[in-house]
Amino acid sequence: MNRVLFIEQIECEHPGLLSGAFEAKGISTQIIRPYRGDKVPDSLELDQGLIVLGGPMNVDETDGYPHLGSQVKLIQEVAGRGLPVLGICLGSQLLARALGAGVHKAPEGEIGWAEVELTDKGRADSIFKGLPDPLPVFQWHEDTFDLPSGSTRLASSMVCQNQAFRFGPRAYAFQFHFEVTQEMALEWAGQYASESDRSNPDWRQRLLAGFEDMEGVRERCERIVGNLIDPF
Repeated sequence: MNRVLFIEQIECEHPGLLSGAFEAKGISTQIIRPYRGDKVPDSLELDQGLIVLGGPMNVDETDGYPHLGSQVKLIQEVAGRGLPVLGICLGSQLLARALGAGVHKAPEGEIGWAEVELTDKGRADSIFKGLPDPLPVFQWHEDTFDLPSGSTRLASSMVCQNQAFRFGPRAYAFQFHFEVTQEMALEWAGQYASESDRSNPDWRQRLLAGFEDMEGVRERCERIVGNLIDPF
């Protein structure tokens, strides 16, 4: 994998820490923005990987966001050929849908810093090599996905059983965000949170707590990127 294609769903949910992490590994990056009219490609080249980012829409909102259907088709094509693909938040739900699994409302939304527990297979998977268990992650989602047939559950939380899975050797879904910076989190709060949430000190503390160790946040992102690249 020499190149990575990012699909960005909305301006405020951009690649964040991922851009620098890939470029530090010598991987060139390209971003397409279907919400600005960029066309979702039908396929990728053999030296490319695909990163599908998050967004506030649901996978079924294809009437308002027809490019979601195009992304599902691209994910199916890329995963079917065994090329690297990683879905984050909405991207993980699109990956689940592309593999035939259901996507639906979570028992409750997860927002802010929390921990996910790795499964036995998650601890053994190369994607989490060198990372702590439980793993501190940033969450911002209301939907969740069922586990696709033939996939392996890698992580769970108290709220959502399916936090991460792998399909085949190179397709990974993460419900949580590991690319986010404090600036991104504050921007999401301005766009997505209610006024009562934004004015609640406890809610704000939960939102920002993990960024006190920004170097650790960056190192975990770089570790996941390195683990994604190195086997291939």
